[in-house]
Amino acid sequence: MQWQNRYKTAARGQKRGKRMERVKKYTGVYAYTSTTKRHQGRPDVCFYVTIKNQGKKERHKIGWRSEGVDAAYASQKRTELLNQVRLGEQPRVRPKEGLTLQEAWILYYENHCRTNTKTPQKMFSRWKCLVKDELGGKMLSEISPLDLETLKATLQEQGKSPKTIETALALIRSIYRKAELWDLYRGKIPTDRIQWPRYDNQRQRWLTPQEARALLQEVQGRCRDPQRLFWRMCMIALYTGLRFSEIANLRGEQLNLAAGTIRAQNTKSGRDRTVFITGELEQVLTNIPMQPGHLVFPARNGGVHKEVPGLFPRAVKALGLNDGVDDRKHKVVFHTLRHTFGSWLAISGVPLFWIARLMGHSNQETTERYSHLCPDMQRHAVDCIDTAFHHGITPGLWFSLGGRQNTNPDPDGDTEPASPA
Repeated sequence: MQWQNRYKTAARGQKRGKRMERVKKYTGVYAYTSTTKRHQGRPDVCFYVTIKNQGKKERHKIGWRSEGVDAAYASQKRTELLNQVRLGEQPRVRPKEGLTLQEAWILYYENHCRTNTKTPQKMFSRWKCLVKDELGGKMLSEISPLDLETLKATLQEQGKSPKTIETALALIRSIYRKAELWDLYRGKIPTDRIQWPRYDNQRQRWLTPQEARALLQEVQGRCRDPQRLFWRMCMIALYTGLRFSEIANLRGEQLNLAAGTIRAQNTKSGRDRTVFITGELEQVLTNIPMQPGHLVFPARNGGVHKEVPGLFPRAVKALGLNDGVDDRKHKVVFHTLRHTFGSWLAISGVPLFWIARLMGHSNQETTERYSHLCPDMQRHAVDCIDTAFHHGITPGLWFSLGGRQNTNPDPDGDTEPASPA
């Protein structure tokens, strides 16, 4: 019903939904100019016709200009449809779920991506480069799991990584689910019946203290602005574990030097979190302006940084940190500063639970990759059982075995000695 109302409104010439324009030269012919699809360097145009059948107005899609359709051809097809009605034949009407993936994508992009995603242009690029040519012209009801397996094989032959193939499949799945939610499609979703790519794409490289000092010094020396703002961004990443986008979007009211905290908002996980400022980081942040509502680290154009400045990879190259490294998982990038923060915490014996909280992980599996860095803490955890069996359960025993003092013991802890069976 929503789909039909959308086009009834457009057919009346109103500026809601798909904006249809009546072709004055031909009766009952309408043109829709796409905001995403292009043909020969210009926006592509789709032609529709309207007819009356048994007193009811019907709309029929004829095709795109990129498919060789023009207004004259659309008018000719309209005449054929009218002749079928006069002769008592029922013209073929596309069923409600008869959208092509291209049509469903347009609705998905205009009604979801533009308003609910941070980078709609990336979504458009994924569609254009990964999905459109292979499946764009197929009906939603016709796309099978085999078609998706073929798409996977094609992308793999083109040298696409498993992660890239997964993003293509995830986009198709999202289009289907939105079409289903909007009552535009009823049927099986093919992405639910395929084998998804498996891969380990997480960064593994972290910096030693010596490498971190050298890299920060190199970045500081390459900064051309008087306040060396990008160097300060790198310091925040290393000392708090904030992501680049989280740092780039920081505004004055989010930093509280008096309380020693930074409030990260609009994070990747969708949940705000608080990170803490160390004494050294406080000195780094003291002399920069922090006006409420204003970016703390604006780009040269005054807006938000869209990507990491080029001076960072140049600094990495100058130090030779990636020399001879081909695997991207082991290359030093800006995200390595965040990974170094988590790695140093794990090596220092900080429990994985707190590492997850400090880094804003929404998935426990992401934090688990730091577990191999703290085998001693795992050994101390197991030693608690032996000590408890022979000497009783003591509040803060794990901290004691790990060489740390428990500053907040549980007053209700069971301190009775264990009784061997």
